[in-house]
Amino acid sequence: TRKESSAASDVYKRQPVDCEVEEKDSRGIVRYGWRFFSGKGYGANIKWIPSEMVSIAKEAISRIKVLTSETRKLAKWIELNPDQFYKHSNLPNCRDDKSLTLIEVCQAMGLVCHSKVAAQSSLHGMNMSTNDGEYSLYKLWQHVQERQPKEFPWLSKEKGIKYSNALFCMQRNLLNSVKGTSPVLLWRPTVNVFNHDLSPRLSLGNDYHKSIFDRYGYKALSGERLKVTSHQVRHLLNTIAQRGGLSQLQIANWSGRAEAKQNRTYNHICLLYTSPSPRDRQKS
Repeated sequence: TRKESSAASDVYKRQPVDCEVEEKDSRGIVRYGWRFFSGKGYGANIKWIPSEMVSIAKEAISRIKVLTSETRKLAKWIELNPDQFYKHSNLPNCRDDKSLTLIEVCQAMGLVCHSKVAAQSSLHGMNMSTNDGEYSLYKLWQHVQERQPKEFPWLSKEKGIKYSNALFCMQRNLLNSVKGTSPVLLWRPTVNVFNHDLSPRLSLGNDYHKSIFDRYGYKALSGERLKVTSHQVRHLLNTIAQRGGLSQLQIANWSGRAEAKQNRTYNHICLLYTSPSPRDRQKS
């Protein structure tokens, strides 16, 4: 894929859950920002949020924290309890060494199990044994740990961020509108997940995948489905910053770049002034 865009990868992989910062500036005004570790050689950074965007930025962080709070509990449990199954709400109430039925295995794993046939199908899809008595909770927990992300417990060891203290620590299928969320398997979203929600995926069929614009009824003036990438948004924000008169050092700092000369790639101010707007194109 292209380079991930304070860049989206910085947010997904390098942002701790305690990322919010509030400090007074030289005029005594409280400023709000997000702490994270930038790529492109910049290192530790605080992304200060423009005043007009603070309320929505705070709301976004609040929602993400609520959405991912259970996952951080799971990640911490895995760190501290290598021999004991995670005590989620649907876990069978039995001894760790008791042989489990297929239904009980599926309950522990969070899989579909309304019948024995359904349980067998679920376990077959996970490449697991479909025989009763094959697993105990103890044996199943060893299996679960083998399926965790290979870098666990670290989400970014270089930056000292574990799954248990990462903002975007999630459970498998947490963002899937069709499949059930796994109560025991960890997962980290990537920039591709974000980009897939910003654009229609025509290869999957019009009715299978709907972007965030589709779900809320937004279309282009021509009636076409809207699409955008995180990288395009990054270019737009940098061009707006150039137009607004920010210094090259300020733009590089805000964008998480080690050198101001990297700004050139993201500056499209000439195009912004000379390209006709969608309305002008329609009139012509």
